[in-house]
Amino acid sequence: MHTDSPRRLVTAALVALAFSRGFAVRGVAAARPCPPSGVRLAGASQPLDRTPPTIALISPAAGVTVSGSVAVSACAADGGGIAGVQFKVDGANLGVENTAGPYSVAWDTRSVTNGSHTLSAAARDRAGNVATSAGIAVTVANATAPSVSITSPAANTRASGSIAVTATVSAGTVGVQFLLDGANLGAEDVTAPFAATLDTRMLVDGTHTVGAIARDSSAATARAAAVSFTTANGVVRLSPADTSLNVDTTNYVFRGRLITLNRARTASLCFTALGGLSLCGCTSGRGMGPSSASRSSDGPLS
Repeated sequence: MHTDSPRRLVTAALVALAFSRGFAVRGVAAARPCPPSGVRLAGASQPLDRTPPTIALISPAAGVTVSGSVAVSACAADGGGIAGVQFKVDGANLGVENTAGPYSVAWDTRSVTNGSHTLSAAARDRAGNVATSAGIAVTVANATAPSVSITSPAANTRASGSIAVTATVSAGTVGVQFLLDGANLGAEDVTAPFAATLDTRMLVDGTHTVGAIARDSSAATARAAAVSFTTANGVVRLSPADTSLNVDTTNYVFRGRLITLNRARTASLCFTALGGLSLCGCTSGRGMGPSSASRSSDGPLS
């Protein structure tokens, strides 16, 4: 009967000990240590995680009325960890997915219409399982800006003399500032129905625009789309470029019969310090009236 020598027995014991500790032994394949409890090794067969996470909205409370910017928050948990939380409004994504807690998103309630809306949140765990919270209904009630549109004059029409500029406004409007060519047309009208009077004879013939800015009691404003119209009152603007007339200032507006001046004649237009107009040195100014006549620049010449 063969009996192992003491030396062989000791060698076998040392190899077994080395294998159990994960050491390599020359000439012998290295042993793989057993994994600690709960640690998953790559390539090892793992049980499938089919358990979805849990999630619930914690803010805002169901049934409340909200406005402006509101924080929407949720609590989510999963044994394998939460990969992300996606908030939703009426089923549509609200912002991007939150991938780290605490799970919250700012909701600008002005991005939706006033009324009832439903909030919810979907949690995704690291195994890809998804769970959606119960929805909560909230009521959005934001102050709405007024609305305004020009009703008169109609777009692309011709106007002459004195006309009314009117606008249609929404309920709650407390004032309307009418505009002419982008500048204020008189003072703000604070009494409905809102309107302004425009003397088109004060405008140079051509294309002009009217508009309006409506204001409500909360100081919210809205601007109407500008409406274009043309004037035809026989009003011209003279400048030093009109060399047939000796004009000694610029950008004055004249009305009435001045447009009938015969430019083949020589005339000198003189201005007072206050902008008044005198016809002077009229050598043969047919239709211009007497050379001594003096008129204000905001009235017709005769």
